[in-house]
Amino acid sequence: MNNQQKCPVCEGAAILSAPPLPSDVWSGPVFLSVRCDECDGFRIEEGFLAHGWNDVPAADKQAIAAYLKATKGKSGWVRDIDSESWEDMARRGGEKLG
Repeated sequence: MNNQQKCPVCEGAAILSAPPLPSDVWSGPVFLSVRCDECDGFRIEEGFLAHGWNDVPAADKQAIAAYLKATKGKSGWVRDIDSESWEDMARRGGEKLG
């Protein structure tokens, strides 16, 4: 998978791509790579995107976008979104909006 879609965070144009690992080689969670002009590069766990992301409130998604924009190009910041990391990213992004 490698195609132009909407960024799951800011809804801007983005390219989402899955790692080229066959399921018989990797049994852990699969993270999709997202390249977005606004949010830059980040990863989102495929299962969370399919089964949990829609439950994240819009205000929290805006805060996550603010977090991703603020940490764009900086090392040492978590940029992987999953069922455990999104709340902390939203809190930190809300502080930047706030």
